[in-house]
Amino acid sequence: MSSTRTGDEKLLRALREMADEDPLRLRVTGQCMSPLVNEGDFVEVSRARLYWPGDVIAFRTPDGRLLLHRLIGYWRHSHRLGLVTQGDTCSSCEASFGFDRVIGRVSGGDCAASLVSIPLTDRLWTLGRFARLVFKRILVRIKSR
Repeated sequence: MSSTRTGDEKLLRALREMADEDPLRLRVTGQCMSPLVNEGDFVEVSRARLYWPGDVIAFRTPDGRLLLHRLIGYWRHSHRLGLVTQGDTCSSCEASFGFDRVIGRVSGGDCAASLVSIPLTDRLWTLGRFARLVFKRILVRIKSR
């Protein structure tokens, strides 16, 4: 394992531990979750026991970026259950990844209240997004036969 990879894992572990103890305050860059949270806003991220479709989670990508996206569902990842996320203004999903990449979910900050206390309608809308993704993948497999 390279020293950069080891450093990335240590940083991820440290961020997770910090979010375990107290909400971790992060500054948002980008517009993938606007208008609910905008560039320059701060969000608080806390660890949770369970993450549900519709939750907005912070996670670290394999290339080292921290992203704030909505969890839309679960998919198999490396023979285990993985998470599938998508920014509200993004047209595509992030590839599934393991729970070990998750720092926590939005628990406060300069964001809309609907990112902290997710309305049922938003959770249902999110499940619809995931159902469309699954349907598209099924169609691709059928067409490739």
